[in-house]
Amino acid sequence: MRMDPAATLITGRPTLIEKFIHMPFWLRLPVRNVFRVRRRSLSTGIGVAFSFVLVLTGWSFIGSMSYLLSHNFNEIERWDMTASFDRLLTAPDLLQIQATEGIRQAVPAVQLPASVGGNKEVLLTAVPPDQTMHSFQVQGGVTPAEALSPGKIILTSRIADDLGIKTGDNVDVETTSGKQTLAVGGLSDELNSSVAYISLDELQRWTGSPEPVFNFTYLTADSARSNDVEAALYKIPGTTSVQFKSAIESDWRSLMGFFNVFMAVILAFALVMSFALLFNAMTVNVLEQQREFATMRSIGVGRLRIALQMAVETAIVWLLALVPGLFLGRMVAMWMGASFQSDLLNFQITVTPSNYILTAAGILLTMLLASLPAIRRVNRLNLADATKVYT
Repeated sequence: MRMDPAATLITGRPTLIEKFIHMPFWLRLPVRNVFRVRRRSLSTGIGVAFSFVLVLTGWSFIGSMSYLLSHNFNEIERWDMTASFDRLLTAPDLLQIQATEGIRQAVPAVQLPASVGGNKEVLLTAVPPDQTMHSFQVQGGVTPAEALSPGKIILTSRIADDLGIKTGDNVDVETTSGKQTLAVGGLSDELNSSVAYISLDELQRWTGSPEPVFNFTYLTADSARSNDVEAALYKIPGTTSVQFKSAIESDWRSLMGFFNVFMAVILAFALVMSFALLFNAMTVNVLEQQREFATMRSIGVGRLRIALQMAVETAIVWLLALVPGLFLGRMVAMWMGASFQSDLLNFQITVTPSNYILTAAGILLTMLLASLPAIRRVNRLNLADATKVYT
């Protein structure tokens, strides 16, 4: 980025664009200046493109994590509380829970450890197919009731990918009740990748139980009476834990606090990097062209017009780096998001139009701010001295 004295002798020439598009003078001159010293323009453009990569990656990570938590706790998990038991409960116990003052609805379920495909350990949950406490995001237009029909199981997309299976394929499921072969009824995107779902009727068929049983319940309750409901649930023999969705969500958001700080640092670093790149490039540009700028001012060109020319030159560099920068930024964001995938967290990157707009606007604003010191230097040139100096 150092000044090249020879650059002062390089004359501008018509660009290829001018052969197809007629440009006014105020645009023609900045375009020619951009292509005048191609090597520096290329290096500056590459730096701006990498700024796009860092900023877009940071924005998409912050937005994706926020969307992931909001989507999971507001649209997928529709219960208020859950209760776990260390014994199997039956219909009379469910009636007792439903009769507890403050509870609006209770849905029974069974949770037990299982092995899928011979090597994937999952938490298997058996639920009524018509329940609405947990909303399944089943792919391929299959309804949850169809995916939980007899002889079928719902897996997460990550487990299916790891096992190399798809909807309709058979998979072995091993529990304390033995090994069963089920068809994959559907694939669902869950916050936790190591889960699987079957119907309560299917589990009852495995165990041969004469009546439905459960060791877990999804509950909706009056928020004003949640503490009373919790106390009542712990009075039921065998209750091991009562969890509030609000508390779980709060824990997750607290856990992601450091993550958001880390992404904010990346955003700040990207903006500082783009500012430094453009500051250096514009400063060197002014040093190399100060005789030309001084001559323009001497013949009556106003300071505002020269400032506009320099701002347009900056915008042209931004525009040239825009498409490759956003494209590379999306690729890097997707690649980094895939590296965050694990059996405990299904992290999916979502790059929204607002991410693109905010990234592009933020980089452009930073570049324009970086050009202000160079514009200020041009406005303070000593015209008598600058018009006589080549370097």
